[in-house]
Amino acid sequence: MSNSSKINTPNLGIGTFLLEGNDAYTSVLSALKTGYRLIDTAAVYENEKEVGKAIKDSNIKRESILLSTKLYAKKIGYNAAIEECKKSLENLGISYIDIYFIHWMPRKYEDLLDTWRGLEYLYQHGYCKAIGICNISLFYLDKLLKDAEISPMYCQLEIHPFLQQDLFLEYCQAHQIKVIGYGLFAKGLVFKNEKLKNLAQTANTTIANYVLSWGMSKGVIPLVKSKNPERIKSNFYDNFELSSEQMLDIEKLNDGLRVYRDPENNPYV
Repeated sequence: MSNSSKINTPNLGIGTFLLEGNDAYTSVLSALKTGYRLIDTAAVYENEKEVGKAIKDSNIKRESILLSTKLYAKKIGYNAAIEECKKSLENLGISYIDIYFIHWMPRKYEDLLDTWRGLEYLYQHGYCKAIGICNISLFYLDKLLKDAEISPMYCQLEIHPFLQQDLFLEYCQAHQIKVIGYGLFAKGLVFKNEKLKNLAQTANTTIANYVLSWGMSKGVIPLVKSKNPERIKSNFYDNFELSSEQMLDIEKLNDGLRVYRDPENNPYV
């Protein structure tokens, strides 16, 4: 078992979930011009062509950009993983993917392992520079690490002040797996929380920047998403390291609330 990604990962990325057509294109282009270098998409988002065009039109060197995409969640198995990765490469108009993810863990562990073997092949043959998995239970991740020839280098999961995933983060940090977090604003719930309003006000910042700063202070790489160029800039520039006291204040908000599907109890397929 090895974990040999040499990728230098930015501490913040732009996500493209639910961004269609020109919205995906302009958001990614604006983000790249702002300074973002981690771009996240997925086959199921159906915007890989627009993301690829934005990368090309940015005139930023390809090797300076970290691009992640994901195997379509309903595609399972060794052959499907290889075929779908090649389709994503074609859609994106690029020669390699920086991080290729399994988007959702299959219900049967045997299917997960067989799919992972496909990702190992893709990594070994240069189709991607790193491989990872999203939306997986800690139990399956632990089994996968024992059986994998190349262990996951990245894990992407829902994380926000109401679902802090501390055990998962500790496990990943202990096994050199970098965690990319999505849903940090909990579908807007963070902006309605009085505690977070007060904390952000005291720190003379926005709730968005407070929450993103909290995520980065935990060692998570947050993904943000916006069609608004000013928000894209604010999310990128206006972050800071939280004190231990500020971290403890947010710790008290952790109540296990999920705003997206639970991979353990609600399989995608």
